[in-house]
Amino acid sequence: VCLKDENLDEFDLSWVQPKNFRHNDRWRDHKVGEADRLALKAYEVIGGCPYLGYRKRRRKTKPVEDMIRRFLDMDEKEK
Repeated sequence: VCLKDENLDEFDLSWVQPKNFRHNDRWRDHKVGEADRLALKAYEVIGGCPYLGYRKRRRKTKPVEDMIRRFLDMDEKEK
């Protein structure tokens, strides 16, 4: 359910049911910086996103240039 904060008092749980669904396209309207205070408060209370770290994936195959060199070398040996 998308709605504006001025409509929160009107909210009814039945709005989430598919047959009684409500949607307000004005939820996208905003003022620059209007949620900054709330975002900072959430950051203070909960903290930032935990860094999961970057896990480098191992290649399952050789690099393409190595495969090309291998085939070129094989071709050279056949001549």
